Amino acid sequence: MSRIAVAETAILADLTHDQRRKIPALTGIRGYAALWVVAFHCAGMGWHHFTGTWAQTEQVPFIISGYLGVELFFVLSGFILTKIYGTAVSNIVGLRDFAVGRVFRILPVYWLSLVMLALIAPLMHGNWLGGYIHNLPNLARCFLLIQSWVGRSTVWNPPGWSLSAEWLAYFIFPLLSIVSVKLRRAPMIIGLALAALLALRLIYYRSGYTSLNNVEGTFALARCLCEFTIGVALARLHQIGWTGARLGDGLLVAGLLLLLPPMVAERFDFLAIVAFSFMVLSAGSHSRYAHALFGNRVAHFLGEISFSIYVLHWLILELTMRFVPGTTPLVIALVAVPFVVVPLAWATWRWVEVPGQAAGRVVIARLRARDAARRAPPTSSAR
Repeated sequence: MSRIAVAETAILADLTHDQRRKIPALTGIRGYAALWVVAFHCAGMGWHHFTGTWAQTEQVPFIISGYLGVELFFVLSGFILTKIYGTAVSNIVGLRDFAVGRVFRILPVYWLSLVMLALIAPLMHGNWLGGYIHNLPNLARCFLLIQSWVGRSTVWNPPGWSLSAEWLAYFIFPLLSIVSVKLRRAPMIIGLALAALLALRLIYYRSGYTSLNNVEGTFALARCLCEFTIGVALARLHQIGWTGARLGDGLLVAGLLLLLPPMVAERFDFLAIVAFSFMVLSAGSHSRYAHALFGNRVAHFLGEISFSIYVLHWLILELTMRFVPGTTPLVIALVAVPFVVVPLAWATWRWVEVPGQAAGRVVIARLRARDAARRAPPTSSAR
C-alpha cells in the first residue's frame, strides 16, 4: 500500500470517529423541529385542499406556529457547524473540507427530491398546491440552490427555500467564524447574538410583516442569516465554557416556558428565537433534562432522519392531496406521515444520506492525504 493510501485510511478513520461523536440531544431536537414543520404543512395544505386558500387555522395552538421549526433549524445549524469546524475554515484547506462536507450532506437527498418531483410532474397536470410554476428555469435554480436568492423561492420543492437561504449562510460562515473567535468573553459573544436578533427585528419592522413566516425575498434571507449568526455565537459561548450541565437544566426550562407564547400567538414569535437559543445551549451542555427530552431513542431516530423528512414530506403531501380522495389534514397527519413520510425518510437516510456523507469523508481524506504527500520531503534513494 502506498504512503498516500496509508495516510488516506488513517484520515478517514479519524473523520469517521469524529462523525460518531455526536451529542444525542442535538440530533434529537432536529427530529421535533422537522415534525413540527410537517404538522404545520399538513394543516395548511389540508386547509387549501378544501377551501382553495392558504388561510391559517389560527384556532389551533402549536400547529399554527409550526413554521418556527425552521428558526430552530437555522440556530442549530450555526451552532453545530461552529462546533464541528471552529476556526478550521479560516484557511484554504479547512474551507475546502467544509465545502465538500456541505455538498455531500445537502445535495444528494435534495437533488433526489427534485428528480422525483420532475418525474411526477406529468401526472400532476399542473394541479400543484399553491399554483407554483414548475418549469425548467425554476428547476435549474432549485438544482443550484439559488431560488431564494433570485426570483420566487417556493418553486418545485417549497421547503427548499430554507436550504437555499442556508446555502448563502455557508458563504459567510468563514467570516462569522473569524469574527466570533476574536470574542473571548461572554458579554461580547452575547452582544453578537443580540445584535443579530435586533437586526432581524429591525428588518422585520421595516418590512411591515406581522409574522416571521415569510419565505420570499430579502426578509427570508435575513431570517436565515441572523438566526444562523445567533447559532454561531451560542457555539462560542459553549466553547469558552460558559455553559454547564446544571445551567443547561435551567436554560431548558426557561426555553420551554418562553416557547409557550409563540405557540399560541404569532405576534410573540420573536420569543421563539430566544427560546430556541436556550434549548440549543442546554442540549449542547449535556443537560440531563435535555438528554431525557431530546436524546432518547425515539427523538434520536427522528433526528437522524429529520433532513430526509423535511426534504421529502412536501412531495408526499402533494401526491396524497392529489390522488387520495377525501383526504383531510387529520388523515394526512395520522396515516400519510407515520406510514409513508417516516418510512421513506428512513430509507432515504439509510441509502442516500449515509452513503453520501461517507463519500464526502472519502473525498476529504483523499484530498488531505495528497496534501500531506506534497508537503512531505522527498525520500532519497540508496545508491
